[in-house]
Amino acid sequence: MQTSSTHYRDEYDKTLVAQWDELLGWTDRRAAEGSFLADLLSACQVRSVLDTATGTGFHAVLLSQAGFAVTAIDGAAEMVERARRNIATMAGRAVSCAVGDWLDHESLPAGPFDAVICMGNSIAHLFSRADLDRALCNFRRLVRDGGTLVLDHRNYDAILAGRISAQDRTYCCTGLKASVDLAVVGRDVVDITYRTAGHAPATIRTHAWTTSEVGKAIGTNGFDAHALHGPRGAAFDPDRSEFVIHVATAADR
Repeated sequence: MQTSSTHYRDEYDKTLVAQWDELLGWTDRRAAEGSFLADLLSACQVRSVLDTATGTGFHAVLLSQAGFAVTAIDGAAEMVERARRNIATMAGRAVSCAVGDWLDHESLPAGPFDAVICMGNSIAHLFSRADLDRALCNFRRLVRDGGTLVLDHRNYDAILAGRISAQDRTYCCTGLKASVDLAVVGRDVVDITYRTAGHAPATIRTHAWTTSEVGKAIGTNGFDAHALHGPRGAAFDPDRSEFVIHVATAADR
């Protein structure tokens, strides 16, 4: 089953974006994530961060409030429009936010940054190894030697094996009456359906990258010192962790 790596632009339309903040539930999501990301970046002596999948601006706002210099991009124009509004009302300092395509380096901001983050299972919008490599290569261009990459995705190994079929509402999508259902629809394709009160269900299609596939791609595109974490920075459990968080260091060129 083939799907375009730019299909997400149509999926994240006004209808889905309008409910995204309700789906996340910012207050509970902040409590659920805790300070793991900010603590990790601080420990890596990061000051400047490029948020490559900002969505409606959740991590850009939190990291800005924590004192980091944040630049934010997203490939979906509707997301960027909403993120700009959230950033304007909540960010701790000025945050540049623009549309940027990981596969087109000319659309990306100038680096280098101390860290590049790609959160929210966003890497699963890439549907070929060539596109995954291209995106990671561009991430490497944007981070300084010795800088940090933080990238997460759903634990597709466990999803494909039938061990996880629905989202635990206590971590990612924490909004009141929000739910997330996962359906395997192909050998390496998973549909994710979001539901929030008062809105029609919305489904996005994702590529089920395995943990080892993503790890190997990170390693072959200029990063090393690779570590895995589960949600909130807990130890990664291949059978039970809903998300995999990859943390890697940019190798010297």
